[in-house]
Amino acid sequence: MDVRSFTARWNPLAETLGIPRLQAGMAHLRQLELTVSTVKAALELTSRYVDKVQPLCEEVFADAPDNMHRLTIAEIRGLRQHLTQNLARLDLSMAGASLAILQAKVAGEGPIACRLRTFVLECLGSPDQDTHRIVSQYVDLLTELQRIRELGGLLNHVREARIG
Repeated sequence: MDVRSFTARWNPLAETLGIPRLQAGMAHLRQLELTVSTVKAALELTSRYVDKVQPLCEEVFADAPDNMHRLTIAEIRGLRQHLTQNLARLDLSMAGASLAILQAKVAGEGPIACRLRTFVLECLGSPDQDTHRIVSQYVDLLTELQRIRELGGLLNHVREARIG
């Protein structure tokens, strides 16, 4: 088989699947051989476990194709988009849980707690805010919290010295 012909057919599929593209030419034959061997092993595993994987795919995908092993490029793109949407939802739910934890941690009434609460409610996740500005504010707040924590340790040391 002609290497250029193979790479011309491989690269559009590779782009769709998000796997490495190949370069034609004699200098790239070793990479081509490794990629083909890896794909062959993946296909063998897929054919061996297709009956076990099909029900799992149906749990993940709302509209799982009947023949997962015979997908067209359009179907692969659709599945990839569906998977990306599911992963984005997971990321958002995890971010929501992290936000709830952060809000619970800043339930105090001190000035830094109020600043942090305002930051969480008004800035964090706001599309109107500049990302660099949000990161800078967050770093400033964390630095202030670290300073307060260190001062707490020093105040405890002073208190112990005064009592002792």
